[in-house]
Amino acid sequence: MVKRARIRQAYYIQRRKGSVASVRAVVEALGASVAIREWWQSTPKGTPHTFDVVININMSGAVPADYQATILREIERTKPLRSHFTLTQGLQATGDIGIKAVARPVISARISAEAA
Repeated sequence: MVKRARIRQAYYIQRRKGSVASVRAVVEALGASVAIREWWQSTPKGTPHTFDVVININMSGAVPADYQATILREIERTKPLRSHFTLTQGLQATGDIGIKAVARPVISARISAEAA
């Protein structure tokens, strides 16, 4: 699934190479969600030609090192050459909380006594 998404996005990424949109598209094609903040968007303004990338990887379990290296390599390939970035990676995990209840059957007996 990831390979097909990357192939589908290849033309779009190559046409816009060096832009924020291409960096976002390449990370999303790898199956992660991304937030990008450029130097002029931060308060106070950062160093010119820098940007911050925050990635949330939607996987269960440990994230393989080669997957992380692929993300870094693709960002390096598509970012503007003069720009530098800081990467923050998060892991999004979902799970269920299992609540089990045990019912104990209780039998109530009604005793009626009649006087003779």
